Parts: sequence; C-alpha cells; structure tokens
Amino acid sequence: RKLSPDFLRLERQVLVNNEKLDIAGINELNKAEVSVNDGISFNLLSGFVAYSESERVLVDASISTNVINFIPLNGAPSKSIIIGPKAVSLNEAERKQRIFHDIKQYFISASSDDSYCAFLYRDNSGNYSVLMFDWQGNPIRRIAIPNAATAFCFDSERHLIYTLDSSSDQLYRYCY
Repeated sequence: RKLSPDFLRLERQVLVNNEKLDIAGINELNKAEVSVNDGISFNLLSGFVAYSESERVLVDASISTNVINFIPLNGAPSKSIIIGPKAVSLNEAERKQRIFHDIKQYFISASSDDSYCAFLYRDNSGNYSVLMFDWQGNPIRRIAIPNAATAFCFDSERHLIYTLDSSSDQLYRYCY
C-alpha cells in the first residue's frame, strides 16, 4: 500500500514474485479518494490488512469506515461486511473530520491466524468489541470489551483475550 502522488488515494497492490496481480476487489478499493490534500485527510484512508496464505484471501478494514472487505485472490467475488445499520462512506468520514477536527476510528487493531481474522472495533456509542470472522467473511463471534483498548491479542489455548489501552497503559485480560 502507498499513497498516490496527489495524497488523495491509497494504492493497494498484491505482488507475487514481483508481478502485480489484477484483482477486481482491490481495483475497486483503489478508486476511493478523499476530496482535498490538506495534509491530514489522507489518514482517513488508513486501515488494517490481514492475509491468509492457505485461503488466499486478503481482508481490508478502513479505520474511518465501518466496512470490512474480504478479497479472494483467486478471482472469486469479493465480500463487504457493514458493521452497524448502514455503511459510513469515506465522504461522510471526511466531512466529520472537517467539522470535529478528529478522525472517528472504527477499526483500531487487527489479529489473525489460519482459522480467523479479528478486528478491534469501536461503535458510534464508544463501545468496544472484538469481531471475529472466518476467512470467507462469516462471523464467528463478537466479544464485548468493557474498557477502552488500542490493541489486543488472543491466547487461544486458554480462551483469553488481552487488551491494551495505550493512553492509560492499562492491560486487561478477559475470558471468551
């Protein structure tokens, strides 16, 4: 991933043996752009990526929207999942950023292994949860996190999740 020269788009590429793959789902994501190069709006394009080599699926979750994109690299159709009642568009996120001078961050952190990908998510009410999906985009579980968090990781053997809130330096452990 890299910013376009005009700082209005995020250019995503998948390289295999230094050869760029032409993938429809990624080409669609690359069309999204902010309206102005003001030195901060391009941050709205930031996000988290997870990849499963065995499933050959790329997952992209933008920090400023509530949409997770599952993009198979084998040419199968992509799948987008909206978390909440309606999708937050990039234009809406940009408008809010201009009004409130802050970027509303929906997706905060990501984790994955061979069987799942998971995202730390904050909803419009400020509630935190970890959203787990299989690599086809099917929900596995939603784990409510009662405290603010900026990062997380799993201990799958003990069914524990650890979260960190970097603003308070608090580390929490939860059973799931």
